[in-house]
Amino acid sequence: MQAQTNIYLVGMMGCGKTTVARALAEQLGRRFFDTDEEITRLAGRDISDIFNTDGEGVFRHQEGRVIRGLSAMHNLVSALGGGAMGREVNRARLSVSGTIIWLDFPVNVLLKRLEDAQDRPLLAGHDETEKHNILCRLWEARQHDYAHAHIHLKFNQETSVMAIVSQILKKL
Repeated sequence: MQAQTNIYLVGMMGCGKTTVARALAEQLGRRFFDTDEEITRLAGRDISDIFNTDGEGVFRHQEGRVIRGLSAMHNLVSALGGGAMGREVNRARLSVSGTIIWLDFPVNVLLKRLEDAQDRPLLAGHDETEKHNILCRLWEARQHDYAHAHIHLKFNQETSVMAIVSQILKKL
């Protein structure tokens, strides 16, 4: 990996992309960037509101604009939204401007991590069984997109942030 190459963390909601990216950026002395936080800042409202008011399509368009800008930057560690890899243009931009790392956890771990989350529009208003079914469908649907990552780190159980950072550093 070249020193100026960005590092992008991708994966399902609840896999810890933001927390891990923040810790990795600190370890590497790089800037941290989160696409969802940037979308929220630019829109002046939270992601749930964008989804509920404007729909997922508007959110994905805004996400694409943020990724276009992000891919022109250098020396970042960035956490991307769970669906960011769903658009081919995003995957292409990310692939040429950095190293994409897929943090892959099983649905049962994700569900446990998300059990109290109130800020996940795709899960809002659903009971535990529905949340499990939604996550399973998303996980299945997104595997192909995430498979475009340069590095695939698969975890079968809860794993500490620093253990994940350590594995990333070994792969880089």
